[in-house]
Amino acid sequence: MTKKVLVLENLISPYNQLEGIAGEVIFVYEPGVLEGPELIKRVKEDPLIQGIICSLNQRISAEVLEALPQLKVLANVAVGLNNIDLDAAKRYGVRVAHTPKVLTDATADLAWALLLGGVRRLVEGDRLVRSGKWLGWRVDQLLGSGVGYMAGIDPGLFRKRLGIIGLGQIGQAIAQRARGFNMEVTYYNRTRYTQLEQKNAWKYLELENLLASSDYVILSLALTSDTYHILNRSRLEIMKANAYLVNVGRGALIDEVALIDILEQGHLSGAALDVYEFEPEVPKRLRALSQVTLSPHLGSATIETRQAMSRLVIEAVRSVLEKTEPKGYFAV
Repeated sequence: MTKKVLVLENLISPYNQLEGIAGEVIFVYEPGVLEGPELIKRVKEDPLIQGIICSLNQRISAEVLEALPQLKVLANVAVGLNNIDLDAAKRYGVRVAHTPKVLTDATADLAWALLLGGVRRLVEGDRLVRSGKWLGWRVDQLLGSGVGYMAGIDPGLFRKRLGIIGLGQIGQAIAQRARGFNMEVTYYNRTRYTQLEQKNAWKYLELENLLASSDYVILSLALTSDTYHILNRSRLEIMKANAYLVNVGRGALIDEVALIDILEQGHLSGAALDVYEFEPEVPKRLRALSQVTLSPHLGSATIETRQAMSRLVIEAVRSVLEKTEPKGYFAV
């Protein structure tokens, strides 16, 4: 029996060239923001649709899953799954695949690009040169901050501390990259990794202690009911004066209004954000802050990574619908 998979996201070549290929599983590409009642209506129109490939752009709620008993599998082109009601998927017998591991290095690289570009004020420098108002080199021009230690100066005074919130695979990759800068690495995580601490000289700190003592803080954890606004106003306020904040996790990990207030007050030296609480909406007040680097959710945006993500979701839905050995990564 022919089965169809509705593809709601643009996949990367060659995995975007499968539409209409004859076989037991046929892929139907309709990229766009299709969710809620519209998604229910579209799937019900074609009873052969038993799988959906989606992304963070589509919210797959309990109401959607309840209304579509024909669904057998969802595959999310992301590592995060906060757009899918996993409890409902389990309740209605729908397998849920996602794409962890393959995007670890790409996201860790971007975290460091945001950190280095932000603290060295690269975006501000780019704007200055493009404005035509640059008057040449000056001793006091766009002074940023060093990330590692300052050669020839007491490293006990000038070695910087990096605090990582979320030491999963991405957090660990971010921490490993800190070696080249001779930074002191601290972390907060629900699970403590004592072996990694001993092996890498990383230090576990409770969240408030990490925030109060770190020069640079990087968020790299999943969004759940427990981590929503994990950086609320009170926690943002205890960060070191002139600390720098990077978020490559999910936007709602931070109380965005509180962050804007604190940045406007000048308490933090700046922030670099790849994700936003209500993306793609970015508040005007946030966009107006020159000390903030804003990236359009590029964490996994390399050709190689997006190809791997595309392959994983294709393999996952095929393995479920063809009832073969499961391939890919499944949360449910």
